[in-house]
Amino acid sequence: MDENNSLIKGKSIIVNNNIIEDIVESVEVHPLISEAASSVASIMIRRSGTLGGNLCLDTRCFWLNQSETWRRSIDYCHKCDEGTGADCRVIPNQNELCVATYQGDLAPALICLGAVVHLASSAGRREMPLEQFFQEDGITRNVLKNGEIVTHVELPESSSSVVGSYQK
Repeated sequence: MDENNSLIKGKSIIVNNNIIEDIVESVEVHPLISEAASSVASIMIRRSGTLGGNLCLDTRCFWLNQSETWRRSIDYCHKCDEGTGADCRVIPNQNELCVATYQGDLAPALICLGAVVHLASSAGRREMPLEQFFQEDGITRNVLKNGEIVTHVELPESSSSVVGSYQK
């Protein structure tokens, strides 16, 4: 993909700081990933956003994305007022779980291809299948620990034979 060896021969490795638009334009990236990357936001965001940033997006829902005044008028939601017993507005009458939705476009395509995410911190390195990176709770949203970052995503060699299409 570029001089930083973002794509290593024999293995498909997409590094954290790859700009999304570079992924879209690369002929070395799996076509499904390129297609998913092309659906990310606007061209301006794709030219500044990264793979790691897209994977680590915060979860959002209709209630959280409103102004403070609007939220105050209907009471808060579980995510923005965590710990006070406020209800999740998406699934009322339960305050155990936030079901705000993940908004990234690259994760579903990467998961379909069997991607493995690599993480690093001063405490060490670890890796896991990408589907294990995400949590079912919209507040926690992923398994990243304090000080930990996504370094890269690796696709298995078998992913090169997978054909697919991404639609929002």
